Amino acid sequence: GTLRPELAAELGLGDDVLVAAGAGDNMAAALGAGAVATGVAVLSLGTSGTVFAHADAPVCDPEGEIAPFCGSAGGWLPLGCTMNATVATEVVRGLFGLDLDAFERAAASVPCGSDGVLCVPFFTGERSPDLPTATAGFLGLRPTTTTQAHFARAAMEGATLALGRLLDRLRALDVRIDELRLTGGGSHSQTWREVVAAVTSVPVRAGVDADAAAMGAAVQALWTWRRAKGESDLSLHACRASLDLDRGLVDVTASAEHIERYAEVRCRYDEAVTALNATYPKA
Repeated sequence: GTLRPELAAELGLGDDVLVAAGAGDNMAAALGAGAVATGVAVLSLGTSGTVFAHADAPVCDPEGEIAPFCGSAGGWLPLGCTMNATVATEVVRGLFGLDLDAFERAAASVPCGSDGVLCVPFFTGERSPDLPTATAGFLGLRPTTTTQAHFARAAMEGATLALGRLLDRLRALDVRIDELRLTGGGSHSQTWREVVAAVTSVPVRAGVDADAAAMGAAVQALWTWRRAKGESDLSLHACRASLDLDRGLVDVTASAEHIERYAEVRCRYDEAVTALNATYPKA
């Protein structure tokens, strides 16, 4: 329908403004970023971190880590979420008073694996794994690695390892993942993009609009408007294609050496999480 005249007047809008159903933030982000077809997953590096993919059937996780959401374009949206993505990097940035460019240079100056420094990034507790009272920590520190740069890269790596764990959970539930698209503020970092590609060992594409949820909402608005004009058989997929949202995507690759190194780091991370599971009570 259209906006009621009294509300249109109150808001300073025309009374021909269309009103339609919207979506949740992640469902809209999936539409904006392109997780609307089998094989395409999205990893979002925002304050929290999310990883989700399109599925043609509901995906129910007996462990409770992957949520069985519905998608906005038909189908389902199995999704995992961590509480700490850019939370971790922003804590370190604030600790040392670094702006974004200085933080990027610092993280890029340290080799893959942070010379043994490992960040468990549970600064605000964690929802996946289910450890709401857990705290963060930096492990493996030596006198030569207590630098701004080591803390910066380790925070970036720790947040990525946590999301890589959820990506593996999606795969274990038979969700097909051929391509991983990056969105969110953290996706602007070239170093972080490379870390994601090496940790996940999945073909990564960057260049998705950092606010993919707003883009997805725009796709829905366009769909609503075009249907109101008489295109009754129009799909959200067709609307998305008409906006050419995948233009400008860039491939991010990882070397076999870095993939192997992060597999080793992931083992250390998993051991640390196992220890925390035995220490902190679950929700």
